Amino acid sequence: MFLRTLQTFCLVFLSTSLLFFSCKKSSSDDEETPAEPAPEAGGSETTTSDTTPPGDFSIDAPDSLVIGDALTVTWSKATDAVKYDLQIATDQTCDTVVTGKSFEEIESEEKEITELTQGTYYICVKAYDAADNTVNATNNGVTFSVGWKTISATSAPASRYNHTAIWTGSKMVIWGGTDNAQIFSDGAAYDPATDTWTAISATDAPEARYKHSAIWTGEKMIIFGGCNSLVTGTCWLSTGGIYDPAADTWTALSTTSAPTARFRHTATFTGTNMVVLGGYATGFSYTRTGAKYAVADGTWSSVSTVDSPTNGVWDHTAVWTGTAILQWGGAIGLNAALDNNGGIYDLSANTWTAMSATDAPVNRADHTSVWTGSEMVVWGGWYKDLTTGEWTYHATGARYEPTADTWTAIATTGGPAGRAYHTSLWDSNFSRMVVWGGGCHPSDGACTTYYNDGGSYSPTADTWTALSTVNTPTARRYHTAVWTGSAMIIWGGDDDSTSFGDGAMLGTP
Repeated sequence: MFLRTLQTFCLVFLSTSLLFFSCKKSSSDDEETPAEPAPEAGGSETTTSDTTPPGDFSIDAPDSLVIGDALTVTWSKATDAVKYDLQIATDQTCDTVVTGKSFEEIESEEKEITELTQGTYYICVKAYDAADNTVNATNNGVTFSVGWKTISATSAPASRYNHTAIWTGSKMVIWGGTDNAQIFSDGAAYDPATDTWTAISATDAPEARYKHSAIWTGEKMIIFGGCNSLVTGTCWLSTGGIYDPAADTWTALSTTSAPTARFRHTATFTGTNMVVLGGYATGFSYTRTGAKYAVADGTWSSVSTVDSPTNGVWDHTAVWTGTAILQWGGAIGLNAALDNNGGIYDLSANTWTAMSATDAPVNRADHTSVWTGSEMVVWGGWYKDLTTGEWTYHATGARYEPTADTWTAIATTGGPAGRAYHTSLWDSNFSRMVVWGGGCHPSDGACTTYYNDGGSYSPTADTWTALSTVNTPTARRYHTAVWTGSAMIIWGGDDDSTSFGDGAMLGTP
């Protein structure tokens, strides 16, 4: 008997006592599948892949930049590369990558990096081919230092000096001035965020002038006084204007009860009033009078002269302490006697109190003063000996503390050379007075020195630190300077032969 199931057949034998059972594969229905040949001894399975990296390449970047500059990195194309990674690090092996400065899958051979602070940075670029093979390149380092950055001259005002400049909180506004051939009644606003100039309206603007004053109220710029002639002894103005940058419009400043015509005076904003003091007045007089302009209602009222600094002065300085105006120094005659008197003007009481003269700086004019929050710091200026005719340019200064009514001389070691017609401002970020530029008195024919250097003075440490001279502007005097909150911007000025229409910005470290 034969039994057949699936691919196996079985033969069963029966006998009287035993059962025999045998099965085997069918040779007719299915052949046995041959076994896979065994690999040869020592052999293994292999696959073929591309392990050749992209070709070598090199990075091109500047060796040094000024803080605020953008770093543009370019590199040669690596053969077969399809993308790149770039890292900015503080070490050449790029183990310490600057936060936020790692970039992946760049498909071009260029990348711009911004917002790098002071220091030296290394650039590492990795090239990838289609198979993700890589090759690396690094540079020798880019150093960012505190230095000057030239601002755009496109659409800037014409070259000039003895103009004014104010900071609105976002823009520097230049107005007026002269180039010694003409007098200007125009201006422009500079936006450092976009490095652009925009002309301001000339409609209803004040008449052309120089050596006037300008203050910023928080909303508007107010111009007062100045000179409107290039002929000596023929120019005095008691007019002004109010410029609204939001509307780009001018409004005439009231002349009712305004101060007498003058220039080379001071104008100080108290938060509510513009206070005009002193100046070179009509008929070569040197006035001690003044007036205050109330911004809220647009009216003038007189400033008391009782106990005010005894000599009428011009080219003096004045600062606002938050409660009073500190007026100090100045000239009391044409290129002649100078003063080292000072006074404290109480706005609310309309009264003066004399400053102590003990340890006060020696007589001077065309110096600068800044308010630190607790002291007034006076520095620089000129002095002429009326007997010998010799001119002196001071490299000295002092700090005045109004509560104690005391003066303290400041250090001179490491400070700038003596000069006048420089600028100084207060850097509240680093609690320092920043001095830049300046030069000689125009009547000092023996002096032809002008400066494009400066220094920062720390009242706390009583020390000077030289300012950067990297990309420094041309030496000049009669320029302006404003503080943006993070940088100083200087613009314009002259060197007795050239009027400047350029400017530059110096950031803080």
